[in-house]
Amino acid sequence: MDVQQFASQLSDPSWEDPQWHKQHTIDIQLDDSDDEPGQMNDRAKALDDAASELNSLCASNAPLGDVQDFLAKWEHPPSSGQIQPNALAWFDNSNAVRWGCANSSPDVVRLLLEKGLNPTAMAVSFAIPQLRLSKDRTILQLLVDYGWDVNEPLNDKTPPFMSLLLDDPDLVQWCLSLGANPNLSSPSGNTIMQRAASYGSVAAMRLLIDHGGDVTQGALVAHASSFHNDGVAGRVEVAQLLLDNGAPVDAYYGDNVSDAAKSYDAMLAGRQNALHFAIGGGKRDMAELLIRSGADKHLETSSPMKTNGEVVSPIELARMSGQEDIIELLQSTET
Repeated sequence: MDVQQFASQLSDPSWEDPQWHKQHTIDIQLDDSDDEPGQMNDRAKALDDAASELNSLCASNAPLGDVQDFLAKWEHPPSSGQIQPNALAWFDNSNAVRWGCANSSPDVVRLLLEKGLNPTAMAVSFAIPQLRLSKDRTILQLLVDYGWDVNEPLNDKTPPFMSLLLDDPDLVQWCLSLGANPNLSSPSGNTIMQRAASYGSVAAMRLLIDHGGDVTQGALVAHASSFHNDGVAGRVEVAQLLLDNGAPVDAYYGDNVSDAAKSYDAMLAGRQNALHFAIGGGKRDMAELLIRSGADKHLETSSPMKTNGEVVSPIELARMSGQEDIIELLQSTET
């Protein structure tokens, strides 16, 4: 079909809105109409075929020249470098940029973005693992240069992409240089600072604090203590850094998240603060730090996993968990 036959403006009656069809391998009938599922007119079919072809080229990591040749066929006017607008809308709705990121193909990603395709959260999510492996920032920098907001959450539960790089202080410094805000969260309330407390390096946490990271919100010490139980290295040091910078020692885990997310946290953790996590996990090193820092040894806790939902004191939790070493510590520090 001649490229000139496609609409150039969204207001044109012959404009074809992109559909989730062959290019996404999903075909869902959403209403009770008599139309056949996925039924398209000839223009839509041609655009769907083209978007699917571009998607396949990028998914198969085809040579840059093949992608260039394909896109050249859809330029209008010919040889103008500009993709025909209706075709561009369909190409943008494909997974082409995502596949370029997943395949670590910066030249393909650059070409697609130059031609008018947009960076997406999915593309960023696929670029992150490659960045972590290679330390090559080229693709993610391209996505930012072409419009991805460094402070945009990736999805309902994932904060901006700096939250996925917190074990690497060099990458954290790079994100901060791009304008990343350490105090942002996902829509459900998961924060960058919480993730840094949970598994970020000490150096990364220090960078976040130096760039205005707020240690007073989000029960950061509780997050560090919880992940210390899971064997994540450096949590005692991170907790010490947080406490030295004014983080509250007794804040309860999960108090800042939305009701929808809180129900999941409540199921797993219940009502616990940093000391409760340390007691239940038998982590004397963390418990000693918390007690030295003024943790209240009488604040109650409850947890489906640790107390069967019963509300108990810290020393009762230690007894229920069989933590004799922690019992001795709690008793020896009573005043």
